[in-house]
Amino acid sequence: MNPAEQAPLPASTGESTRMPSPATDSARNLAVNVEVAPRSNEVAYMAELSEPPSEEPELGRTLTELERNVLETAQVTAPMRPGPRERYIRERLDMSPTRYFQLLNALLAKPAAWEAKPALMRLLDARRQRNRDRYW
Repeated sequence: MNPAEQAPLPASTGESTRMPSPATDSARNLAVNVEVAPRSNEVAYMAELSEPPSEEPELGRTLTELERNVLETAQVTAPMRPGPRERYIRERLDMSPTRYFQLLNALLAKPAAWEAKPALMRLLDARRQRNRDRYW
């Protein structure tokens, strides 16, 4: 089709139209694979996640040992300032505070965590909501 036969462009509606560029589209699809050796307690947790689901009716209704330890640590560290809290997390769980908070955030979506420690989960959920309201 030559340019004269092309349909006219629609009138501007405020939306920008972008022609796909092979250079940017291929760069966007590149993935960088960086492997970091997991800590010993994370290996067991990841192994539990990779196991095929069982046919038990209670699937997802129980907490792993690591998840229970994360909840217990959250209960102890809730009133602490950030510096002592991070030291306690590193000593008690042997993981970085970032990983700890990732696991803790994931626990907010697990019904078993809410059943195990409802008061703590309400506190953590309220904190998360307050931070979302403040920053988002």
